[in-house]
Amino acid sequence: MYISSDAGNSWRQIFEEEHNVWFLDKGGALIAVKQPSVPTRHLWVSFDEGRQWTQHSFSLVPLFVDGVLVEAGAENQIMTFFGHFSHRSEWQLIKIDYKSIFSRKCTDEDYETWHLHNQGEPCVMGQKQMYMKRRPGNYCMLGKDYSRILSAESCICRAHDFECDYGYERRGDGNCRPAFWFNPSTVSRSCSQGQNYLNSTGYRKVVLNNCTKGVKELYTARKQPCPNRPPKGLTLTTKDGKLTANLGSNVTFLVHLDEGDSMRTNIQLDFGDGTAVSYSNLSWTEEGIKHVYKSAGIFRVTALADNMLGSDATTLFLHVTCLVEHVQLLAPFVVIKNKEVNITAVVLPSHPRTVTYFWWLGNNTEPVITLDGSISQPSPWTECTPSQSRWLQPTPYCRTPRP
Repeated sequence: MYISSDAGNSWRQIFEEEHNVWFLDKGGALIAVKQPSVPTRHLWVSFDEGRQWTQHSFSLVPLFVDGVLVEAGAENQIMTFFGHFSHRSEWQLIKIDYKSIFSRKCTDEDYETWHLHNQGEPCVMGQKQMYMKRRPGNYCMLGKDYSRILSAESCICRAHDFECDYGYERRGDGNCRPAFWFNPSTVSRSCSQGQNYLNSTGYRKVVLNNCTKGVKELYTARKQPCPNRPPKGLTLTTKDGKLTANLGSNVTFLVHLDEGDSMRTNIQLDFGDGTAVSYSNLSWTEEGIKHVYKSAGIFRVTALADNMLGSDATTLFLHVTCLVEHVQLLAPFVVIKNKEVNITAVVLPSHPRTVTYFWWLGNNTEPVITLDGSISQPSPWTECTPSQSRWLQPTPYCRTPRP
């Protein structure tokens, strides 16, 4: 097991076996206990950042330590060990007041200065920071008024203070370029003429980085006037993503535009059933455009976006269906052997071009499938038989596709 006293720049081994380690009084003392696979009644304490350890007993009987709670705050210097003496025993709680470990409150002579660095680089997250640190081995308590940062000075911005902006990725040459799925021009699609937007350079400052000046202006997004562009990349979808709908249901259409002045672009939507709507700008369509179809069928829905510089259009086909309520079979009253027989199925309500018909004729086990309500077949009967015309309840013989 290893420990670091300089923010991870260097490491040294403190135990060969795995231990749980807790920090007391902001690191003034370290408490270590072996992992709970083996019962123990000892703990190890260090006052010099893990360089030397002393053993202490906290229980007369070895305990399987399942966890330790260290109460926070300067007024509560108490550790609570909880575990069990055996796998069948009840829970055991052992409280240790470690306040007596620290003989006094720290004074100025107990501190030393320490500069935060990253492998010798003094600027970390755009700052040079100097801390007050308790000298290893001093048996004193920091207290609740302890302030760790002595000074912080901003550094000049350099390239490593910036990361790739959203939609950009770092390439082999170290530069940030647009990812294959990202189109930088779409960022300004919500711009309106006369307004400004922030045009990304492909970089952004790392979050919480405090550097100033330097290359900051080079990498920071620039404010630019919104460009005037014709509509481009118009798409039309339904809110649920389906291209089918039940008759009488509320269908919500969504319109999306990749490029163009959304505030100065007109949107027209033709529902394909003789009705259409028009909007003066794209913002009116953000919640979707709702429509109720009053008849079944396949409808061509068309969206058109246009402004002073051009236009763009897109189309989808929506299949509106409703359930079959009745089927009437019509056939001649007299049929002649081996002559063709015309049979017609009348579906109510009427579903032109939206019904699939399944015909079982004679003793055939496989149906004949058609999209037309009439069929002609040679008579399968061996003698003249009057046919019947009757109303039937909905059956699998006639089916409308469902969404």
